[in-house]
This record gives sequence, C-alpha cells and structure tokens, in this order.
Amino acid sequence: MGNPTNLEPRSYVPRSGRDVWALPNPVGYLESIQSAGSIAAPLLAGASFALVALVLQATTRFGRWQDLALLFLVAAGLAQVFAVQSVIWTRRYMATPDDLKQWYPDDFTNDGERPTQWILNVQADNDQNARKWANRTRGWINAGISLLLAGVAVGVVPSGHISPMRWVVVTVAWAGVAVEACWVIGTLVDDQARPGMMLCTATIVTSGGSIAAAAFAATAGTADGAPATWWAVALAVAAGMLWLAVLTGATYRYGRVRVSSPLTGSWAKAQAALALVAPAIFTLALWSAIRRLADDRRRMVSSLHPGIGRLLPEGVSVSAHHRAWSQCTALLVTSKDELAELGRESRCRGSGADLSQADQPCLDELWERLAYSPGCVVKIVDRDDARIQFGYYVVYPLLARTVCGIRSGDITAGCQLRAADLAPSQDAGMGWYISVVRAPGSKWTRRCVIATLVDALAANGAGSAARPVFAHPATDQCRSLMERAGFAAIGGQAGGIWALQK
Repeated sequence: MGNPTNLEPRSYVPRSGRDVWALPNPVGYLESIQSAGSIAAPLLAGASFALVALVLQATTRFGRWQDLALLFLVAAGLAQVFAVQSVIWTRRYMATPDDLKQWYPDDFTNDGERPTQWILNVQADNDQNARKWANRTRGWINAGISLLLAGVAVGVVPSGHISPMRWVVVTVAWAGVAVEACWVIGTLVDDQARPGMMLCTATIVTSGGSIAAAAFAATAGTADGAPATWWAVALAVAAGMLWLAVLTGATYRYGRVRVSSPLTGSWAKAQAALALVAPAIFTLALWSAIRRLADDRRRMVSSLHPGIGRLLPEGVSVSAHHRAWSQCTALLVTSKDELAELGRESRCRGSGADLSQADQPCLDELWERLAYSPGCVVKIVDRDDARIQFGYYVVYPLLARTVCGIRSGDITAGCQLRAADLAPSQDAGMGWYISVVRAPGSKWTRRCVIATLVDALAANGAGSAARPVFAHPATDQCRSLMERAGFAAIGGQAGGIWALQK
C-alpha cells in the first residue's frame, strides 16, 4: 500500500555518524537546568520566605501545625537558594563547540572542523563537571518544590474545626504533594522503569496518607474524626489497588489494562493478601521502591563498565568499583624521563610492587618495551588535581604466541618477556601480563588504582579463556588479592605465574 502515514520514526533510523564531542543526554539538559536554576529557583525561594514572613507576622495561630509548616517553608527556601548556587557552578563549566573554537582556534584543523584530542579532553572534562552540578541543581530544585508544597499542605490545616470547604482545600494541597512526590522519585530512574517507580511511589503516598488520616481521626475528636476516618478508608482501598498493580506490573495502554507479572508463588500471594492493611502496604512498597532504585543504579553503573563483573575481586560490588573509579583518572606515561621519575619515586618510598624490584627490567629495556607497545605504563592521579598521584601500574599486552608460551611453562617470569613478545597496541593483545601495581598510601587510593586497572582490562575484554590475564604474586598480600579475584597458579606451581581465565 503506497504512501503510508506512519513511516518509520526518525529515532529508529540507524545512526551512521561518529561521536566527536561529549554529548549531554538529552542535548538540552544543561540549558534547561540553567533556566530553572536562574529563573524558577529564585522565584520559589522568594515565595517560600514570603510565606514564612506571613506566618511569623500573623496575630492569630496560622494552622494546627504551624511550627511544622514553618520548618518545611524555611527548608524549601534554603533548598532553592542552594539550587541557585549550584546552577552558577553549572554555568561555569558549560561550553559549546563554538565557544571552544573562539577560545582555542589553534586546537582545530585548518578548516576549523576537527578538534584535537587535547581540546576533546577539555570539553569532556567540562561536560562531566557541568552535568555533576546540573544534577545537584535539579536535586535541590526538586527538594525545594516538594518542601514548599508540603509546607502549604500542612499550613492549610486549621487549628479549629475543619469545614467541608476546607476539607477540599486540604485534599487538593495534599494531592499536589502526592503528584510531586511521584514525579520527583520517578525521575530518579530511567524511562523504562519510570512508570513502575511512579506507581510504587503512589502506593507509598496513599498508604502513608491512610495511616496519617487514621492517626488524625483518633486524635481530632468526633467532628473532624469522622471525615478523617472516611479518608483513611478511601486511601487504604486506593493503596490496595495500587499495590496489586505494582505486584502484577499492570499498565494501561490503548484502553486496556495489561498485566506483565501474574501473581505466582507463595510470597507474591502473601503480599497481595495484605492489600487492605495500610501499614503493611507502606512498608512493602517502601522496600520495593528502595530495591527498584538500587536495581536501576546497578544497571546504570554496569552499563558504564561492561564486562567488569568477572574481573572484580570477591566482595567488591560494581557500585564500589564505580565510586573508586570515578575519583581518579589515568594518564599514560609517554616519556623516558617520566618513567625514570616513577622509578626514583618508587625506590624512595619503597613499599609494594615497584619499578625497583629485582625481577623488573632496567630503565632502558623498560623504555624499549614502552616504545614498542605504547600505553603499558599508566599512572593514576586525582580527577580534580593531577598533582596528587595515587600510584601506577604496568600491564603488557601479549601476542598469541606469548600467551601459549606462558601457558606451556616456557615463560615462567615477567623478566623473560621481551619487546618482541608484546602486542603493538592494547587492542591487538590476546592476553595481558600485570607486571607492577604500585598503590602506596591509604586504602581508598589503592582502590582507585586497582579499579582503574580492572576497568581498563574489562574494556579490552580481558579475563576470559580466549584473553587471559597473567600476573606473578610478589607478596602474601598480593597472592591473597589475586585469589579473591579468581587467579589460579598455572600448572599448580604457586611460585610461578598465575592466570585469570574465567
């Protein structure tokens, strides 16, 4: 049938270009945060503090829980002020390619289109810092709006009898708090998990509201207690229905309700049986929301470190690895003088594996290996200050015949490796030999060095039987760490080279 009206969406067309700059996702994210932090946040801060002033100047009691309302309003104003401060730092790091061309014209090709690697690194670093402060700005704005709505909702509850019209006002105010809570918590996860997360948050809010309404009914007396009792019952029913929707993964699309997870198993049926018990629903839904956030965080971190699971030592989570990895950055050692400086530094401090060990080659031979296979020596520095050095490591990419020589026992020590045994690049390596891991100092700096090394190996697909990792344990501590990571001695010789080949 010709000329269809629903052609394939543009977003589904395969991308044929290549990335040059570090792109924010979505593209207008930083600009939207800048607008919110520089326009909306000051207005909301002013509104919050204006309400505080009205409450303090009132000659009669403002509401039933006046001090609690004041607390929420003051906290809301402060959160918006912090959002303004954060957006200033966001703008400090925002830079477009056109801005960089104006400031660094010499770091582009003659036609002004292709940037050098240095200017790419500058832009990527600025983009990372801008997104970090933008996320903080968004967090403060969301917190400020939620606190402002909560302050208004608490403030509209009168100290005396609640008239029918005031019940409507209270209902609308708390409905706004519920919607905002669902929206804010829903933004903490990705698009695919957001509907389920918002549904779970709605369950928490309605079940918590039922508990609060029941508590209010028990203490408010007969006049106000009866309406509150009805609200407690209505919210409990709503919470039960929402909880059943969470358990079954129900979605509403195209006029139909679809269930993706039928209730199977005794535990699922037991949770469904508690659908009308508001405190139980609140506890279960809160635990479910926390678990969903943790799972989404784990998926996000795992996507940043593909293949890292099989290389992490026992007891080290992907999140712990990411925290250590994000605190530092890796710099390649590209000059003989810099290599000599690492050797002098390791001899002076003399702790752990270093370039001064007896089984390490001399400086000239080490430089020959580095010249033949660039990228073997990597030093780890603080991400924000390159003058703070955490340590370094030396990893050799091996040719396929070298891997066979190690497995067969022809090569039993790292000092037997020559430049001709190494692959010309890390990408061409069929195996890797960890020669040195030097990480003096505190425990968290050692974690940074090891995390960077493990991430680099995972990025090259190392750790499998086809691409093994080799190392020689120099100390009992090193041997213990290698055992936790899954290394095993080749041929049962504990004093020789060990291999990781899961």
